[in-house]
Amino acid sequence: MKLARVAAIAVLIFSLLLGLGVQESHAADLTLIVDLQPWTSLNLVTSLLNATVLDAIPGTRTYLIRVSLYPA
Repeated sequence: MKLARVAAIAVLIFSLLLGLGVQESHAADLTLIVDLQPWTSLNLVTSLLNATVLDAIPGTRTYLIRVSLYPA
């Protein structure tokens, strides 16, 4: 019984550490949807936010961008 409890605790701790590692690796980027006004420059926005454009909706000024929270 004690061995099963120790094994269960070990699996729980391993899962927790693995989960924290996965969250930390994704914490460096943030994905945003932005809808720009006609007078707003997409290049200016992406350079100020240190972002890259992932996708856009054709015929609109709506973009999916990835913002890097840590400088490259």
